[in-house]
Parts: sequence; C-alpha cells; structure tokens
Amino acid sequence: MQGYFDCMRLDLEGAVDVLAASPGPVATSIHAIPLEQLEPLTMPAPVCARMIREAIEKGKRDRLVMPLRWRLATKLYPFVPALMDKGIVRASRRFYMAAAINARPK
Repeated sequence: MQGYFDCMRLDLEGAVDVLAASPGPVATSIHAIPLEQLEPLTMPAPVCARMIREAIEKGKRDRLVMPLRWRLATKLYPFVPALMDKGIVRASRRFYMAAAINARPK
C-alpha cells in the first residue's frame, strides 16, 4: 500500500498531496466486540483524527504510523520480516483475546 501511495504522490506531484495513515486499533464500532470493552486497548478516535490532521497540516509526506510500537515494527520489518510477522500475529491475537475477556459479564 505504501508503494502505491508513493507512486500516486509522485504521479500527481503538484496537484495532490498524499499521506498514508496507518493507525493501530482505534475505538470504533467496526469491531464485533462492544466498544466499552475495547476502549482500554485502543486509541480514541478523536486522538487518531487529531494526529492525522496535524500530520496533514505539517505537510508530512511519509506514512503516519500510530502508536509508537507499531512505528517501530514498520522500521524493523525489512530486516526481520518473519520475526515481525509472528509478532504482529501474536499482538493481534492478544488484542482480540483481551477484548473478549473484557467483554465477559462479571
């Protein structure tokens, strides 16, 4: 996706600016788990929107990856892709497992 957006920015230089925003889990109703259980595990949507707006206002041209731990993963990925794949899958499973546990009635 990043390569596609880089090409689009170059092809449309001067006419269109392009920023690829890659937020981590955001607190929205897109998840099958109730939002109340996801909130401790996610970035609030207004915070995500503010970060994207600020990047646009600053004219940021590279992708915006949020939060910091995901940004670090994108930097390491070219050097150890298999290890990063495993880490991403593990983090995703932990996220949804924690959300499911939080969703259980107490």
